[in-house]
Amino acid sequence: MRQILKTEVTFLNGILLNQLENTKIVDDLIEDVKYIVDNNFVEKKPPYFVKATNAMSLNDNKNFIKFLDIIKDDLDFYFDKEKYTIVNSYGCVYNGESYAETHNARHVNGLSGILFCSDEGPGTIFREFSFHCPDKKGRYLLFKPFFLHHDKKFNYKKDRITVSFNLDLIPF
Repeated sequence: MRQILKTEVTFLNGILLNQLENTKIVDDLIEDVKYIVDNNFVEKKPPYFVKATNAMSLNDNKNFIKFLDIIKDDLDFYFDKEKYTIVNSYGCVYNGESYAETHNARHVNGLSGILFCSDEGPGTIFREFSFHCPDKKGRYLLFKPFFLHHDKKFNYKKDRITVSFNLDLIPF
């Protein structure tokens, strides 16, 4: 474990888990995701069964960029201070019995990430590591893009919102 943002950071089997102290940026991203989904959502096909923004809808979003800046120390740790670029970033709104089947981002050579924007939900499961990360507003995961992960079916009473993203290393 190491300390970033005054919290203990867990780094287990290539999965970095941390928690934002101030969740104001999360509230701003929730508003952005809900607005995009309400006005122009893309219903994803398998492996996603959720309402979602389009795959690159948050790439230039000021609040998403601010989030990346806030977690810069974790990104530098994960990338060993190499430069990276945003491949895609999108918001998902889970409600009813929404879920995501097992999937990965094998097309990415950097890392994948998930920011949990609400407390309700089944969390994310990495079966190959017997690792379950419960939902908690402001919690985020960074992990190798080829790691398989999924969410269980869950009967939501309130919307569960996540922001997912993939980053690539920029070659020399």
